Amino acid sequence: MKKTILSLAVFASMLISCSDNDVDPTEKLEECRVSNINLNGEIISYTYDAEGKISAYDVKTENYSEQGTMIYNNGAIVVKGSYLEVGSSGGQYERIYNLNSSNQITSSNRGRRFEYNADGFLTKVYLRNTSDNYYSLTYNNGNLVKEQAYENGKATDYISRFEYSNDPYFLFNLSAIGRRMTVVFLEYDEMALQEQGYFGKISKNKVKSIDGSPVTYSTDSQGKISSLEYKYHSDKNIVSFNRSCK
Repeated sequence: MKKTILSLAVFASMLISCSDNDVDPTEKLEECRVSNINLNGEIISYTYDAEGKISAYDVKTENYSEQGTMIYNNGAIVVKGSYLEVGSSGGQYERIYNLNSSNQITSSNRGRRFEYNADGFLTKVYLRNTSDNYYSLTYNNGNLVKEQAYENGKATDYISRFEYSNDPYFLFNLSAIGRRMTVVFLEYDEMALQEQGYFGKISKNKVKSIDGSPVTYSTDSQGKISSLEYKYHSDKNIVSFNRSCK
């Protein structure tokens, strides 16, 4: 599967609520859901089950397509999908994410392990069944402020830093950015699981800048945030959202 990797980034919450001013959207009734996201022309559409969980995702780009279904079992989440790339025969995959008693993902059949602190935030992502190669996540005042890669147990210069406004967290404002930048979480199913809280608690505020570069937000006619824009190095990234409301 061909994916674009730029740097590091982050996580999320539930895909419900029309309001951008709710600190915890999981407490609201399911009035609105994100139906699709456009990440620089990469369209990701979502289907929900009767409980409001993401049950399927569909990805379309000019040269790539992918579909996946998500099955929520006791103690595990099973994802089955397929993909097709222009010039390739494509393929299929099955990913299994193991859950602890707090419904946090602790490991996957891809050989990765996840650790959380006492406050419920994800603090380490170990790669390929190793203890020396991992990503470390640092928080301040309920917000993720730093991600750093470690190789052979030693810190590298692969770092991303985040600053926040005083505004409450906005749906997808971190994981949508992350989809364009992250090597911690890259797959489409992981992005959906981040948004639903399976990788721990989310930052409480809206991200304001990445490595010193500002993130700007646009609103629709109802005053709801409809898109965000940011730069990574010299590349401009635009992420827009569509919602389906009752």
